[in-house]
Amino acid sequence: MAKCKACNDPASRKCSGCSRVWYCKQECQRADWVRHIFDCKPRREINTADHLALAVHENLLPEDNQTCLDYGFTAAFTASERANLLGLYIGLITYCKIKPQTLHKWRLQGTLVREIKAVYQDLPEQSRGGYYAWFLQNEHVLNTSSPDPSDKVREIRKRAWVFIGGSAADDEAEIVAKTAAWSQGRQICYSFYLMLLADWHPGPSQDMWVYLGFCACQDLQEEMLLSGHYKWLIHKCTFDEFATAYESSTLLGLLRSDNPYYRHISGLEDVLAGSPQVFKSVWWLKQFAMASESADEGVSLRPSVRADYGFMNCKTEDEFKALRRLYKEVFEKPHVDPVKLHVACIQGKLFEFLGGEVDLSKKKKKFTRLLKNLYPLPDI
Repeated sequence: MAKCKACNDPASRKCSGCSRVWYCKQECQRADWVRHIFDCKPRREINTADHLALAVHENLLPEDNQTCLDYGFTAAFTASERANLLGLYIGLITYCKIKPQTLHKWRLQGTLVREIKAVYQDLPEQSRGGYYAWFLQNEHVLNTSSPDPSDKVREIRKRAWVFIGGSAADDEAEIVAKTAAWSQGRQICYSFYLMLLADWHPGPSQDMWVYLGFCACQDLQEEMLLSGHYKWLIHKCTFDEFATAYESSTLLGLLRSDNPYYRHISGLEDVLAGSPQVFKSVWWLKQFAMASESADEGVSLRPSVRADYGFMNCKTEDEFKALRRLYKEVFEKPHVDPVKLHVACIQGKLFEFLGGEVDLSKKKKKFTRLLKNLYPLPDI
């Protein structure tokens, strides 16, 4: 018997949109919609408020670039600021029951700040919480008429410049000119320092997510662990040592060296042993699968991934999306080893590997065709 996607009880009704997912009752279907909308065929276009609602539901910062831009996370530069902003939206969506479409409408109308204030002002003062008090002091994250936060960007860039040994007397133009003359690898390291010193780390929408090994992490918690390892390292070595290790593919040794807090991350050695020059195509596949499908996310499908993992076989946009989502579902399973997926790929056994992780029996014909590649290569 089919199981309810939301509660795992015996299910009796299918989603009318996609006819693929089962629920036991309407309440479960409504509760799961915040997630299922991304896999279904909704009657309206998915927007950034839907991504925000999913982030609120999971109590995690949004990863979609446009969502971060639309709802203030891009302008919130520190970890505490982003946590406070997420808390503000949790209050709006979870406790005040403001729907994503309402937030979307407010944003398009340019009234988001005013409406947020109105919702919180309607609450008893003792129930408004600290996140709203913080928001009143930091409206600039959402209000373009507030003071320009670009000063904060310049401040972080200057702080990173001095941190790596640059002159405190250098102005913005001098810093930009000097870093522009560096090698690409050194520029990547400097950009990474900017992130770390602002309590950020790369996400799947950025190639640094692969270059610095975050693609090896199983989940956001493990990404934060790796970020912590890097933060420890940049206070223990010089920028020149870091950049040299990065460009010579010896960064993992530097990360492990004399670090009493270091914890093993499966797959990290495989990524960093080749970075920044050589990567198994499975790591770029994981980036493509885990990045948002939003057109604004900016992650392109690399030719090696198209050839190795079946995307060249897709005849329609629906097939392309179905294959991408299949890989995402597999990568989200905590026990799946991307290196083993790579081995299955070069053995020409993608269907067998993926079928061992996800039930493909009802779509065997389609995925058997899609998951064909040129491997194994014939002996010459």
